[in-house]
Amino acid sequence: PAHAQAPAATGGATGGATGTVRGHVRERAARQPIAAAQVVVLGGARLGAVTDNAGAYVIRGVAAGRVLVRAIRIGYAPDTVTVTVP
Repeated sequence: PAHAQAPAATGGATGGATGTVRGHVRERAARQPIAAAQVVVLGGARLGAVTDNAGAYVIRGVAAGRVLVRAIRIGYAPDTVTVTVP
């Protein structure tokens, strides 16, 4: 199943009101990167990204606070993690 691997959140340059969520999506067992997975921030704003060939993604403009991030890819079980954006 898909697994959103340890996303990191960093503060933005606009007074801390928004930040960036970045991370990697990998297969849970084999730890191989999953390319072309959709990664979305659940809730309010419609923010998201698609992973590159290394499974990496970056989502900018995420509101500060705790947010849920979900990774989705056909052929894999979706996975959701909670991150804190400073």
